[in-house]
Amino acid sequence: MNSKDVKRVLFVGLGEAILEYSYPAITKLEEEGLVKIVGCADINNFDGTLANLNSRYERYPKEKKSIDRIKKKINDNQFFHHQTSVDSFGENPKVVLDKADIIYIATPNNVRVGFVKESVDAGKGVIIEKPVAHTRGGVGNLFSLCNGAKVICA
Repeated sequence: MNSKDVKRVLFVGLGEAILEYSYPAITKLEEEGLVKIVGCADINNFDGTLANLNSRYERYPKEKKSIDRIKKKINDNQFFHHQTSVDSFGENPKVVLDKADIIYIATPNNVRVGFVKESVDAGKGVIIEKPVAHTRGGVGNLFSLCNGAKVICA
């Protein structure tokens, strides 16, 4: 596969759903050369995120492999972005968004709209963790953002 065909994925939020389900699945795609996980963004700062990941060892034993992979990537390169806001990438989202083709959003439902808007405005495909929103109107709003920008929203 051509390296230009490999899609770069950035995770937003490092909660239980990402660690237990999504990250392991995307990692398998990475091992097959279909995607490359290029970063993660979280509201916790770097040390807080590492502490949060370490505290999960006891509570979520099935996540240990994902936690170790993320910790290794965070320590090895510029993999981590500290969000200074709960609902956006901060003052200069381009710095973060330029690293990826696909943004995997796994933040709480009530703060997703800002991330989706910034991502689609940058022309990025978006994967939104379920449930996408708590209301039909919320779902419609998110998908309207994606359709208007002609990007894939899943």
